[in-house]
This record gives sequence, structure tokens and C-alpha cells, in this order.
Amino acid sequence: MKKIVFLVLASFIALGLISCAGKGGCNTDESLPFENVGNEPPTQERVAQLIEFLPDHEIISGSDSAFAPEYYDLLQQAWAVPSDGIGEIGSDEWLYTLVSGNGGRDPNRTVNVEDINAQGDGAEAIFMLTNYGESREHKLSLIRLDGQWVIADFDGTKIKLKEYIQRQRQYFQSPEWQNYLAPILAPDDEFSQQARERIKEVNRWLKQQPTI
Repeated sequence: MKKIVFLVLASFIALGLISCAGKGGCNTDESLPFENVGNEPPTQERVAQLIEFLPDHEIISGSDSAFAPEYYDLLQQAWAVPSDGIGEIGSDEWLYTLVSGNGGRDPNRTVNVEDINAQGDGAEAIFMLTNYGESREHKLSLIRLDGQWVIADFDGTKIKLKEYIQRQRQYFQSPEWQNYLAPILAPDDEFSQQARERIKEVNRWLKQQPTI
């Protein structure tokens, strides 16, 4: 009886994945449904589903239940950092291309889960993502929390997110940031207006940060 119930649930999950794959991922405001994994390693279906909730130019609404709290908090903190570029690409560009290329989420992209290694409450999954005709191999680190497999790290970005937040906090309090702004603020044009607004945004952000 348990096998029959599991097969039925697996069928529904697989159908859901096929539907999402054709639309480039399910952007939803609802919580991500989880299978009751018990002591089982993550399935390919679960890994493929979690992959669709990785940030691609944005943190997908309702994706918090797909991540370990610490990693999701870091993602939110990193996306909240003001850009240091005025009228040009800033240091935050790497966040938007975290998963795919600069074009963003492609409705025709494909995901192929190649390998899953699980030990206890931890697991690693290797997958190939093809987006805009370009294929890249990625690694997803998973952890089981309260009987649910969630994303604990992606391509080692957990440490990169921490370093980025700290680096930008230091940069915005350095003479280097002031030197960058000086020639932009001099003329009265659209870029100087952008710079003044960015300065306000940076100051508000710094007030929310711990003192170095």
C-alpha cells in the first residue's frame, strides 16, 4: 500500500516538473510542497524541483521554503546591497547571473540531474543546466531539515555571498567610493541625479549594518 501511495505522489511531482520545465520554472507565491523523505536520499524529481527555485536575476517569490534559513537569509542580504555602479554595470552583476547567463531565465532551458550523493542528513547533487544553448555543470548542496530536503549551498556561493556583503560594506565607507562619485556628481545631469539617489540608498543601507 505504501508503494502505491509513493508511486502516485511521484507521478504528480513528475507531471508538475514537466509543466514547470515548459515555462522556465514555476514562479509561485505559495510555499513549495515537499515530499516526506523520512530517511530516504533526495530523489531526482526533488532535486530538479529545487533547482527551479534558485535565483535567476531575482529571488523568486515564495521560494524561502526551498532553502536552509541561513542560505536564504544571505541571498536576501546580498540582493539588498545597493549597486556601486552609476550608469554602468556594478559589482552586483554576478548575483543576477548566479544561475544562468545575462539573458535571464530561458523558458526553453533544460536541467539534467546527473548524480546524487547522500550521507545522513546531507547530500550533493551534480546537474547540467543548458540555457540559451550553453551548458554548464553545477553543484547543489542539500540538507535535511525537519524531514525535508532543502538547498544549503549552490556552487559554493554561500561563502561568496558573505564576502560580497562584507566587501561592499567596507567599500561604501572608503575614500575609493568617494573618489568614484566625485566626477559623476560634478556635472548636473541624469547621472549626477542617480548618484545622489544612490548615496541616500547606500547611507540607509549602512545604517542597518553592524559597525566594522
